[in-house]
Amino acid sequence: MDRRHDAATGALLGTFLGDALGAPWEGRQAAPGRAAPDRVRRSLAHAPLAYTDDTQLALALAAHLCEHPRVEPAALVATILEHFEPWRGYGGGMLGLVDQWRRGVPPEVAATAIFPEGSFG
Repeated sequence: MDRRHDAATGALLGTFLGDALGAPWEGRQAAPGRAAPDRVRRSLAHAPLAYTDDTQLALALAAHLCEHPRVEPAALVATILEHFEPWRGYGGGMLGLVDQWRRGVPPEVAATAIFPEGSFG
């Protein structure tokens, strides 16, 4: 169990750090390989780093999976709402889901109301 725990912890920390380092560049064109180290240096110069909605949702999912052996939609929604911090930069679709969930709309109904064709997220 310790090796899996360490692997999961390392994967999450790497994801979170990448999110925080990349946050200032989100939505911009990809940096050519030579420019990527410069972007990292520039991100570090603006410390403290802040993570985005991506990490916040990953934290909520991890917390949910610590309590449940598999994803249970209603319980996951409750965990997401507990962890929700609107200043993290959520997109309009996610904000719409949060609004629906807070009004008691079941997860499956809310998802299709906001994303009738499905979501890339």
